Amino acid sequence: MKRLRILIRAAVGFSRSETNAFLILLPLLMLIIFSQPLYRKLVPLTIEAQDTVKLNRILATWKWNDSSPSAKTVENTIDTGSYALFSFDPNKATEQQLIQLGFTKFQMERLIKYRAKGGRFAVKSDLLKLYGMDSSFYHQLYAFIDLPKTKTKPNEKLVIPQHKEEVVDINKADTTQLKQVYGIGSKLAQRIINYREKLGGFVSMQQVKEVYGLDSAVVKKVIQKFRVEEGFLPRQINVNTADAFALAKHPYLKKNVAQAIATYRFQHGAFTHLDDLLKIQLVTPDDLARIKPYLTLNP
Repeated sequence: MKRLRILIRAAVGFSRSETNAFLILLPLLMLIIFSQPLYRKLVPLTIEAQDTVKLNRILATWKWNDSSPSAKTVENTIDTGSYALFSFDPNKATEQQLIQLGFTKFQMERLIKYRAKGGRFAVKSDLLKLYGMDSSFYHQLYAFIDLPKTKTKPNEKLVIPQHKEEVVDINKADTTQLKQVYGIGSKLAQRIINYREKLGGFVSMQQVKEVYGLDSAVVKKVIQKFRVEEGFLPRQINVNTADAFALAKHPYLKKNVAQAIATYRFQHGAFTHLDDLLKIQLVTPDDLARIKPYLTLNP
């Protein structure tokens, strides 16, 4: 031992007290290192009988053949008696068959009551919804449940009819109908009606753009929701009888143009065609095209 101390002190440079401590710790370290292998060798692993029964039941499930589950019948014995696994439809299985499969009396009664109330199992996983169904038991039965894994998708798609919004005649619309358009309040709705009355009615939905205060987004919504009825005839002014004051009331005729029409008619007589208005220097082709639906030569 003395010689060993001298060798240790010469090899690692320990002092006398450190060498003594090292010699004490060395056997303890060896004991700790080799204790686990010795324990495994001397003390065999034990499993309780109850765990053995559970393991045997799980092992029975490993013998399933998913490709043809109905072709095999697995027989097994547990502490409560024997049970058999075979292909079954939970919508049609009898009480006796459910008991043979390993259902408890409580589970069997719940399933029978569920079917009696009109309940149906559509897919395998629906069996888990049954009150009292154990998940481990369900997995044991899984390959033998004669139901699809998932619901099949129907070939035909459900077509939901879309509600077609009613299109309203702009020349008959009241303020309530106009205010249904987002962005139009009471003031703008009344302004649209007032302008319509001054015109004698809208002959084109594009004329809505001429209403003061309507932005382009609101105009677009109005054009989508309203229309001008086909064949609509606006209120017309007789160009051969109306005086300058009556002509100037129309938004498309300025006061000086209205006076020029009345003067030309006084000097040259009644108009025979509306195109004769182009003979007046103040009337342009664009002006005539715009005002023409609102003018007439007939009494």
